[in-house]
Formats: sequence, C-alpha cells, structure tokens
Amino acid sequence: MRKSDMKKRTPTKAKNGEKAAPRGHGSRHLVCSAWGAMWHSENYSGITQYLLRENFLPKLFVTREKARQWIVERYGYIKKCPDLQAQPHGWHYPQPVRVTITPNVQDSRQEGARQ
Repeated sequence: MRKSDMKKRTPTKAKNGEKAAPRGHGSRHLVCSAWGAMWHSENYSGITQYLLRENFLPKLFVTREKARQWIVERYGYIKKCPDLQAQPHGWHYPQPVRVTITPNVQDSRQEGARQ
C-alpha cells in the first residue's frame, strides 16, 4: 500500500475525543463535545431542566471554565437571592454540563424503505 492511499482510509481511532467514523458505505458521522449550562428549578408546577440558550440557540462553550464564567456573569445573582431559591420560584444555580452533538442524518437505505 502506498502512503497516498493510507491518507484516504477511514481512521480506526479518533483524536481529540471524537469518535471514529463508522466504516462502510462511505458515511462519516462526526461527534462533537462541548460545554453548556443546565437550568434547574423545582417549584409547584414540577421540576424543570433545560440547556440555557442565547438568541434561540443553545449556548455552548469550548471549555468548562468558559461555561462557568458565563454562568457567573449571567446568573450569579441567584446565589445571593434566597427568595428566588425558595418557593414559589425554586430556582437552582445553573450548572455546567458536558454536551454531545451529533448530526441528524438519515441513511438513504432507510428513506427508501419508508416510501
């Protein structure tokens, strides 16, 4: 096998925490990891949890430290307000969480089976 052919092969081990691309059918799926901020509240209407957003999109960060800094800047006041932590609000201080992003791609074989 020539060196030029080796570059075209699908890797069996991924670098930087990404999963290796699946073999066969020429498909490549990337899996990315990032950090987000998880909102959590417990009040009379139940438990609420979701990723915090900015401009209708999840706010994602490259490092956990950047996520923590953004949480402090945006929601730091919650730690100092016991009235917001108590009922009826029941707010908890947002926590940085690891987020995995995968593309929502359907296999062409599955689409043909549905028709």
